[in-house]
Parts: sequence; C-alpha cells; structure tokens
Amino acid sequence: HVLGEEANFIADWQFTVSQTKRDAPDRREVKFNQPNANSAYRLEVPELTRRYDELTDDNLDLSTDLEYLFGSDGDLEQKLLFGLKGIERERDSDSVTYGFGGGRSDPDLDLAPNILVSDVINEQNITGDESTGYEFREKTLASDSYEADMSLYSAYVSYDVLIDGEFQVIAGVRYEDYKQTTDTFSLTEVIELPDGTLLPAPERSNIDEGIALPTINFNWFIRDDQQLRFAVSKTISRPDFKETSNATFYDQEFDFRVRGNPELETSEVLNFDIRWETYWSEQESLSVALFYKDLSDPIERVVLTASGTAGNSRTFVNSDSAELYGIEIDGRRDFNLNDAMTQNIFLAVNASWIESEATQLDGETRKLQGQPDYTFNFIVGWDDINTDQELTILFNQSGESIKDVGISGRDDIIEQPSLDIKLTYKWHFADEWTLKAKVENLLNSEVEFTQGGQTFLSYKEGLEGSVGVDWVF
Repeated sequence: HVLGEEANFIADWQFTVSQTKRDAPDRREVKFNQPNANSAYRLEVPELTRRYDELTDDNLDLSTDLEYLFGSDGDLEQKLLFGLKGIERERDSDSVTYGFGGGRSDPDLDLAPNILVSDVINEQNITGDESTGYEFREKTLASDSYEADMSLYSAYVSYDVLIDGEFQVIAGVRYEDYKQTTDTFSLTEVIELPDGTLLPAPERSNIDEGIALPTINFNWFIRDDQQLRFAVSKTISRPDFKETSNATFYDQEFDFRVRGNPELETSEVLNFDIRWETYWSEQESLSVALFYKDLSDPIERVVLTASGTAGNSRTFVNSDSAELYGIEIDGRRDFNLNDAMTQNIFLAVNASWIESEATQLDGETRKLQGQPDYTFNFIVGWDDINTDQELTILFNQSGESIKDVGISGRDDIIEQPSLDIKLTYKWHFADEWTLKAKVENLLNSEVEFTQGGQTFLSYKEGLEGSVGVDWVF
C-alpha cells in the first residue's frame, strides 16, 4: 500500500495459516550378524523393529513492514523502516515401535542360513512365551513422542541515509521475544504413583528469552561501477523442536538414530564483513569479501558414548565457543558469440576459504562441526535469445568437514571432499510452454566419511535425471 499525498509512506503486510503433516508408517530395522567368516548368519532379534511415526505442525505467521521516505534535504536521502512480526507454531509428534523378545532358551534359535527374517521370525518360533520362543512386544519408549510449541514476536526499526550520493549508512535493531517448550519424558528418572507404579518422569525443555539484535552497515560508492561495504551485526541460532526433545529421529544418510537434548541453549553470533565490489554490466561483477564470526555456545552434533544400538546414535550439545574467518570471491563474466549478441557464454565462480576453531567445555580445540575448509562453485552457461534456450553446467566441491564430533576419546567422523557436476537445460518453445531437463551427479563420485583415518561409510548416489514441461496460463 502506498499512502500519503507525496506517496512517501509504504506499508506491506502478510498473514499465513498452514498445517503440515508427516506420516511414516512401518519403518523396519533388520540386522544380521556373522560372528566369523565360516559361521552362519544370525538375526539380531533385539534390534528387529517396526516403527510408525506421525507428526503434525500448525503454523500461524503474520507481519507488517512500514517504510517512510523523508523529503529531499539537499545532499541527504533518508528513509525510516520499521515493522512487527509474530509467529506461533505447535507440533504433535507420535511414535510407536514394535519388536520381539525372548529366544534365550535355544542358542541356535536366531540362526538365519538364508539371511531372511522368516528364517527366525515365523509361526513356529513365535510362541508368546520367552521360555520356548519369541514374544511379540511393544518397544515404544515414553520419550519417543513429544509435544512442542513456539512463539516469536519481534519488532525492528532501521534508519537509512545516503549522503551526497557517495556514502550510505544503515543502522537498525531488532528485538525478539522468543519462547519454546518441548515436553517429553526422561530416559532415566521416574516418578512413583500412590499405588507404587513407576512411570517415566516428565521432562521439559524451556527456552524463554528476549534479545536485541543490532546491525550497522556502511557503504562507500567509490565510483558508479565500484563500491566498498562494511557490516557488523549480531544474530542468533536457536535449536529446533527435535533438537531439544528426548525423542529419536533417523538420519537418512547414515540410517541411525539421532536424539535431541533438552538442555540445549541458544547460540549468539557476532558477524563482521567487509566486501569490495565492481560491476562491468548489470549481470557481470566481481566481489572480494573478508569475514569473521564469533559464536558463543555453538550447537554441534556429537557421537553418543553408549554401547549396543544406542552406540550408533547421535545427539546435540553446546560447545563453549567458536570463531571462524575467511575470504570469499564471487564473480561472473559474459562472452558474446555473435555480433548480434543473441548468443553468449557466461562463466561464474563462487569460492571461499574458511578457517574455524571450536573450543569445547574442557578447553580442547578443533574445527567447528559442519564447517568445511573451503567451498568451490563454478558455472558454465550458454544462452540463445533467438531460440530461448539455456544450458548450464555446475561444478561443486567442498573441503573436509566434521560430520559428527567424537567425544570421550572417539575420533571425529569426517566428510571427505567430493566433486559434483550438474547439468540443466531449459527451452521456452511456445508462449505458455517450457521444457526443462536436469541431470545430477554426472560423475557419480564416491561419497566417503572417515573416522580415525579409516573408512566409516562410503556410497555412490547414482545418476539422477528428470524431464518436465511447464505450462503457464
């Protein structure tokens, strides 16, 4: 909305109500074990499970943004921006797990010569009596389900002034009032009812905070085609529902359990950035940036120190602090293939070198979990204006990064660099029709994770392609 006699007041608003559902029925876990090369396979019956998950998210999101343009005052151009935002979110996550117990009466009852579940779990062996066979059981933990709610109310104000068309200062602050609760049950503590029944004790994760997040930006327009930017800001990183609940969810890449931590705290981040930019055209540019981040209580994923099934699990913890710094280069150049300038090839690159250090609660230091040593993206593209066709090849690679932090003497799990190439094609062959095609993972490079110098997990994702037609009417 544009208001005022001089159209110097602009207002925008939005309102969203949504609901998201997830139903994951009958997830099955099966594990066979071969004690030695000459022995028969055995079914690990205690780890044989079937799990059913349902999740519902209800969301309410509303905001308004207001902008006031001051009248021209000589060499000053000024505007004031302010706004309000509110978010309400509720989640109900339910999980049920079934499996089998017993089988201790016969040491060979779990033999699986054909490596089939039915070798062991069949009508003959399911007797319902642990002394004679297997018994069907519900293995759901009270902590497997949880309820959570979150509210975020914020207000911001920002002042933007351009001085003599050469210097620009943008200063502002956002205040956020944030509340998040996650209700589940303890893994270890119990409560006793008057009749002597023992039940898992309720456990709540509660985050209740108000915080001011200031920011200031200074821009120097050196020439029409060149500028220097400097920015300082404070941001915050908060754990989500599943990261603060005792409930488990599954890592789809490693196929293991990840359990939240009700004791997680938010992480505050102080950001510094200086960037030089030059422009050759509307699409062609080059920028070089130096950046630094100081993090308090960074949230990291770690390997659980446990045995059995729980030993192949992960959780989240707050480290003491972390910092990272680096340099980023970003640019694009176009090359015309004919005098009419209807065909061109463009080259684009985005590359970063990053150094990070996280300090643990015991004072030990290492790289920050999830932060690669470098990132590299290179794009080669071809455009034909006459035929309205586009062809793009994207090369992407990141350096080593810690996937999961090893604690209590365990080595970190490291994701190794892997080159990925993607190819996309687009042809607007009619007024309302566009053909799109995409091929991903052209090299089918091996994805490898190592621990202590040995391969922890490796796999190939395979070639993936898609073709589609868009009709816009």
